Order: sequence, then C-alpha cells, then structure tokens
Amino acid sequence: MGKIDTGSKQIIHLYNHAWAEWNLQQSLQVESELSSEFEFIARASDSLLQLKGKLGSFLALTELQFQYKKDIPERLMAYAALARHKYKLDVFVTVVYFLPPGEDVTIANAYHNDFMGQTAHQDFRVISLWELDAKQVLAFNNPVLLPFVPLMRGGNTAKMVETCAERIRQQPENAADLGGKCS
Repeated sequence: MGKIDTGSKQIIHLYNHAWAEWNLQQSLQVESELSSEFEFIARASDSLLQLKGKLGSFLALTELQFQYKKDIPERLMAYAALARHKYKLDVFVTVVYFLPPGEDVTIANAYHNDFMGQTAHQDFRVISLWELDAKQVLAFNNPVLLPFVPLMRGGNTAKMVETCAERIRQQPENAADLGGKCS
C-alpha cells in the first residue's frame, strides 16, 4: 500500500493542475503547491474535562474570554476538532465572556462555513457573565462562580464583593477537597 500511496502522491504533484480541475470540475489556476504535511498546532483551551452522564462519556471544553473577538468561533471549532480527534469522544463546547462587546457586535454561538458544497459547523454554548443576575448566582452557593460575581448584573456593589470574598475565604484551601459538594 505504501508504494501505491507514494506513487499516487507523486502523480498529483506532477499533474497538480489537471488533478485540481478534474477533482473540482471547473477551470482553475494553481497558485502554489503547499506542504501537505500537517503537524498538530499547539493549541490549549482553558479547560477540558472528560465527563460521564446520561449519554455516556464525553468531553466538556470551556474557553474563557475577556472580550469577544471575531476569530473565537473558528478557534472553538478547531479546539473541538482537536479534542474530538485526540480523545475519540463527543465534545460539548462552552465559551464564557467576561465583558460585553461593543453595541454593534453580535456574539456568535456557532461557527458555520459553506464552501463549494461542503459545510463545517460547530455550535457552542455562550455564557455572558454581565447577563447573569448576581443574587441568583449567589443563591446557587457554587464556589466556582464566586470570583465572577462582580462582573454580573448587580454584582459590583461593596456588599456583593464582600459577600463573595467571605464565601471564598470559607472554602477549603485545596479545591480538590470540594469533591462533588459544589452543586
């Protein structure tokens, strides 16, 4: 199989223009022949957890972003694809934004691209901290949310910040000690 693979690659290399036009069924110009060797680009999302639920094992990928940037949907698509490929599990993707975007910016909740009849699509959950009600979040009594309360609606008051700080001080020093007690 190796000789056939190598020979086939060589034929496409030698006749790349003819290959491209036959494969895509249109008149084209080859601008350049690029390296087809792919190394995984070093990418790191902020959190990747393997979880088990009603649907079995899956991955939960979370990306934390200070502000919305136009390339975030494409990056989330790449992170999800790399995680899915590496661990051979489905991926649930979430992005958390700390600050609201400008007034004329709409935050995307998916990456979608159609090109020549092929579609790439990745949905993701968007959590906009400024849209969450700080009092409701405090009522959950979930320590992971405490540092974010000042960014939430009604959370940037001296009393709220003081309440969060006190609750944080009450947590065990080692977060691993929390186990499943956070819900």
